[in-house]
Amino acid sequence: MIDQNGQWTYIHVPFYVFQRQSICRSRTIVMSFIANSRIPRRCTNAALTLFTVIFTLVLIIQDGNLLFDEPGRTAQSLKNHLMLNWSEPPIIFAKGAPVCKVPQFHPLDKEIWPYYRAPPSEIHCKRRQEPMSYMHLETSELEISSRAYLYSCFAEDLLRDGDNGVKFVELRPLFVGRTYLEQRTGVQAIRVTCYNVLKILTYSHIHLVAPKLAPKKIANALGAAPKKRRNVFIFGIDSLSRLAALRMLPLTYKYLVNNLSASVLRSHHKIGDNTFPNLLTILSGNRKKHPNDIHSSQETHMCDKWPLIWKRYAKEGYETFYGEDYPKFATFNYLLNGFINQPTDHYLRPFWLAVESSMVLRSSSLLCYGITPKYKLQLDYLRYFLRRNSTDPYFVFSFLVEISHDYQEYVGAADQDIVSMLELLREQVLSGETLLIVLSDHGHRFDPIRRTRQGHVEERLPLLAIATGDSSQRTTLAYNSNMLTSHYDTYEVLRSLLPARSRPEQTEFGINILDNLVPSNRTCSQAGIPDLYCTCTSQEDAGGFDEGMAIDLAQRAVGFINSMLQKDYISSSACSRLSLKKIASMFLIGYEKVLSLETSPGNALFELRFRDWNDQLEEPMFSRINRYGEPCIRSQTLRKYCYCGR
Repeated sequence: MIDQNGQWTYIHVPFYVFQRQSICRSRTIVMSFIANSRIPRRCTNAALTLFTVIFTLVLIIQDGNLLFDEPGRTAQSLKNHLMLNWSEPPIIFAKGAPVCKVPQFHPLDKEIWPYYRAPPSEIHCKRRQEPMSYMHLETSELEISSRAYLYSCFAEDLLRDGDNGVKFVELRPLFVGRTYLEQRTGVQAIRVTCYNVLKILTYSHIHLVAPKLAPKKIANALGAAPKKRRNVFIFGIDSLSRLAALRMLPLTYKYLVNNLSASVLRSHHKIGDNTFPNLLTILSGNRKKHPNDIHSSQETHMCDKWPLIWKRYAKEGYETFYGEDYPKFATFNYLLNGFINQPTDHYLRPFWLAVESSMVLRSSSLLCYGITPKYKLQLDYLRYFLRRNSTDPYFVFSFLVEISHDYQEYVGAADQDIVSMLELLREQVLSGETLLIVLSDHGHRFDPIRRTRQGHVEERLPLLAIATGDSSQRTTLAYNSNMLTSHYDTYEVLRSLLPARSRPEQTEFGINILDNLVPSNRTCSQAGIPDLYCTCTSQEDAGGFDEGMAIDLAQRAVGFINSMLQKDYISSSACSRLSLKKIASMFLIGYEKVLSLETSPGNALFELRFRDWNDQLEEPMFSRINRYGEPCIRSQTLRKYCYCGR
């Protein structure tokens, strides 16, 4: 928890609190034994010290929250817990405390320790083939290793074929050494293949390359020279709360605050369940195209006409970048059909589609492409992008998904690499040339931590850190970092940086938190945050839990789920009827009750949030809090309830 001085406290380590008396009693017994033995007095103190150290270590190992024989319960885990020496600026409300008071937790509170898995120091990629090709992006040169001198190697351009396919064109020979590759329009990647004397494919690798860009035309009706425009660099990581960033990315968090003077917003809320509504709000200020609002007749629609804000920046002469590293779950392609035309100047989807279907990936380690962790491929391209001597301003939206989507702890392996990328931005940010935003869509929805009270709150509070070189904006951000904010505010920040002629209309809910103070009486409804995702606490009595009433409500909830599945023609025939297996947990948040229940078949975990035992049940009150497999129905609303195989 945070104490009155704004410092993290460490009273949560179990053996300090609960085992001290055991140590004292045992020490007394040992002293009595020593007094009646023939041990010289000069050795007594040394013996007692040695005993205390050994006995304390035994208690640590035996403590139920620190089981070292379980995966992830390592000495490094304990070190991370004890050495998490991070202090944040104290929460000071110069203009009065906000109406919304978000619960505060220690990043490694005892409640989540049984579910905590220490992040690995790196992702290990097995070497199943020796690399024979290297791409030097800065010089646009492809190098073929001397190991390939007995092989015949070729390069092919990778072209986008719609938004869900790729094609390879213009096969040309390669030779040992460096070959200059002329930049080509629409070419964002190439494939290198090598064959032995029997013409058997022995090597294949896909490399990102820099595309040839058309000259920028700045929309200026008056014909006047444009003012110097600020770059926008948005770096996103899927499913990462602020506290998870402290646990998994401590180096990144510290660098943002200490070296880039970033403000990390402590009460920043998501506005939708999954990635789509949250990122769409950030990029367009529009939540109307939530997947739940897309009817079957609209699912064939493409996203080209959507008012994504990078279009406004492109019209102002900005070089645009959009990249997500997990094409299967890409924001505009998961249950949607993406774009007819390439949406940005630099567009990494064709590259990642080719990687996902490549021969190399099938033989690679988890989260790897050959000998390289997949997240590094996107970070390396971003580093190249930042090192270039381009005179055009840029708008970057990079979103890492795979490393945190399924296995939250693995994101920690990228910590130092993210810092290395941020170091390239430091001068640009501090000089005011670039606005840096590091964000997430939401906290983790399916991690085991999600089953706890802290996990319930974290899932609703995604990471948002903003770094600017403008001292006035820093002061405003520092104040707003303690106020209630949402993704609508992030959109307003992006909108505010555009010239007035290109600026879209202000949203109903958003506030430009760079230049305007958030009112202390702001409510979730005023910020566009649905009640289901609002974590603001209240002093009202929650009424407690009655076990009998909880069981009745759980049974009623399962019946409600079954009735939803039965009303839909497809799900009624494809989905099994569910029954209550057990009540997993019950806790209170402010004036609301949270009931978690498990159903069978399938062991699905659902969370129901309500205020009164007699509340009428509605679908938005439910959340699925554990992972589920490939659905057999397309309905966005019902797929999380469906156990396939009736």
